[in-house]
Amino acid sequence: MDIWEDWLELVKKGNFTIQICIDCNKSQFYPRSFCQFCNGKNLELVSYKDQAHIYSFTEILRSPNPEKFTPPYFIGLVEIDNAIKVICQLNLNKDEISIGKPVKFKELTNDGIIIFH
Repeated sequence: MDIWEDWLELVKKGNFTIQICIDCNKSQFYPRSFCQFCNGKNLELVSYKDQAHIYSFTEILRSPNPEKFTPPYFIGLVEIDNAIKVICQLNLNKDEISIGKPVKFKELTNDGIIIFH
């Protein structure tokens, strides 16, 4: 298997992982064959520590694809372990969403959409 397939297998089981470089101890997402910081190749996939929160978000009122996305919905930038930011769909109601709100990984859809709630 390759790095991406390994990551997909873990995520499909509900385990959202990030990549840690053993050489420099930095985190990165999406999985790669090298460290974006030190160019090292000693990497491993690890579960994030459930420390994810909404860093930024926007409400989408007009869908680019109404068959897949029913407006209104939220797209967010979620910060994981105070190091990595991931663009995702936020499965929250308007009155539940706010900057800094803790969120958890929910699923990766068949269309490749990462969802946090």
